[in-house]
Amino acid sequence: MSKLGPIVAFLGSLAVGAVLVLFPDAHLWILAVIILAIALPVAGFAAFTVLNGLPDGTRQRSAAELQPTGLGSHWLLAGVAVATIGLFLLFPSLDLVQARMFFSPASGFAGRNGWGETGRFLGYVLPFLVLAAYLMAWLAKRQGWPAPFHPRGRDVLFLALAMAIGPGLVVNLGMKDHLHRPRPTHVAEFGGTKDFRPFYRFDGGCVKNCSFPSGETAEAFWMMAPASLVPVPWRALAMTGAVVFGALVGLLRMAFGGHFLSDVAFAALIMWALLLLLRRILYSRRG
Repeated sequence: MSKLGPIVAFLGSLAVGAVLVLFPDAHLWILAVIILAIALPVAGFAAFTVLNGLPDGTRQRSAAELQPTGLGSHWLLAGVAVATIGLFLLFPSLDLVQARMFFSPASGFAGRNGWGETGRFLGYVLPFLVLAAYLMAWLAKRQGWPAPFHPRGRDVLFLALAMAIGPGLVVNLGMKDHLHRPRPTHVAEFGGTKDFRPFYRFDGGCVKNCSFPSGETAEAFWMMAPASLVPVPWRALAMTGAVVFGALVGLLRMAFGGHFLSDVAFAALIMWALLLLLRRILYSRRG
């Protein structure tokens, strides 16, 4: 399922946009569905954990079970990346078509309200909470304290490097501040003053913290990393939830007018590529 992240975001955006076109007064209902789709799995998992406990992370697991799985292959990533790049090279206006689905000349972008802010907060905080839980469990293991699960140091390193390098160094510090793509709210088509630029043009009017790619979406798709490490009976479900979570956060960023569809799709691809690379480095036989 993780290999379908960009496709899920694309198809989900078209589906939501189609509803908005058919029912232009349904913006708040669509947003409510998106926010609930983000919040309810979190609440459901918390309730299940309180009643049943976490999956048994203390039992002996085989070497195969300890490897991150569910991330697909490098060849699959390459195919999806080529298809995504080709799509936006051939149809750069697709970004504008998608953005119009969430925009109303009278009220602006649909996500800019209390519902949208709540969903954005949940999408932003949850990955950091998961990373903090792994760090605390690892520290508890080293100190001999009881913990509901006992991650290895290599697993914690995998998660921490993925967060620091992906959303941190590559996306926010490396790309967003230097590729100069205006956000949807910046461009003239949606009430701004700047000219639209496709993802491959680096001469836009944005100076800092620009549109391409989406940092919060990259952070949301980081959730594929811990999902690839959960006990095997739960791994497929966890990976599916991680991809859906990333796609929904991306949709919400588009509903805010903060990012175009290509910003979201390439953020997912970057995180997918990074996780495959880190898995190869940290979990190879030699490693």
